[in-house]
Amino acid sequence: MKISICITNHNQNDLVKQTLDIIEYQYQKPEYIFVCSDDKPFKSKDPNVICINKSNDPMNSVIKEFLDTDSDALVFIDGYSYPKEKDFLIKYEDLFEKYDLVIGTIEYIKNKNKIENPFVDKWENAKTFTEKLDLITEMNGFTSNFGITRTGLMKYLKFM
Repeated sequence: MKISICITNHNQNDLVKQTLDIIEYQYQKPEYIFVCSDDKPFKSKDPNVICINKSNDPMNSVIKEFLDTDSDALVFIDGYSYPKEKDFLIKYEDLFEKYDLVIGTIEYIKNKNKIENPFVDKWENAKTFTEKLDLITEMNGFTSNFGITRTGLMKYLKFM
């Protein structure tokens, strides 16, 4: 499976460079890396890094760019975060075999003490579709990554 990554960049060029360095050491490399900047442009000489420096609507731009590739899925990562594990994309690939949409969680670090995301337990305990849907909306502020397959994206675009 070919997976591309989109890094959202909100004036975090130094952090995006750090994320790109960490992605370089992943067991599975992404097909493309899109860096979507909404203000301060990002530049890269790497041919697999596609910089989308459009202040009007970078997220819609990345969807168009992604659909022009032969990637099977697109994973979004916030510019201030990075994959913790070297098998980050492998885990996504495994989940994409069953799901079209995968929402990741974030681990917070404060004063060197690990703070777990409280939504993991809530998600596992949710029983109904409505409970899960409510959590997805609530989780928006507590995730730093999510992914969607090409199939899932096409269904979403058709719905919209």
